[in-house]
Amino acid sequence: MVRFLATSLLIMAGSAAAQSVPAAAPASDLSWLHGDWNGTGAVFGAPSQATLNAGPALEGKFVELSYRFTTSGQRAFAFEGRGFYSVADWRGQWFDSTGARRTLTGAVADGELSGEWGDTATERGRSQYRRGADGTLEVIDQVLRADGQWHVFATHRFVRAEEQVSSGTR
Repeated sequence: MVRFLATSLLIMAGSAAAQSVPAAAPASDLSWLHGDWNGTGAVFGAPSQATLNAGPALEGKFVELSYRFTTSGQRAFAFEGRGFYSVADWRGQWFDSTGARRTLTGAVADGELSGEWGDTATERGRSQYRRGADGTLEVIDQVLRADGQWHVFATHRFVRAEEQVSSGTR
């Protein structure tokens, strides 16, 4: 739901839609996401490099997602965002380098963090953080278009940073 998490949890945001997100799971269900991740993917069709850092914050009362990416090509740009989810109800706030501040509402179940961001006054979006059977992490970011259809604008596949170091790919 970070991190965002439309330019991933990210450049944009969803509160009316967020109300449809199912009830929250215990914080322990998100431990699989905690750590430092590096990945590649695409944002608005441009190749990108990304990092995601996730973990407990503020004495375990929140989970913090810190997400960064840079794109290459003709539309090269950099983005950074940070989200905080309360483990009590998976609601929170997202802040990013575009100057945006978005409401977050999320749910954790079966190796997935699903988050919706924004409200009727902002762009609305959703981000899904899915744990792969091979230990990778897939992040899919979507924005809600005026026609009511969800549009994928960013996808990234991450591996844990320590796995890259041990395999010599860092």
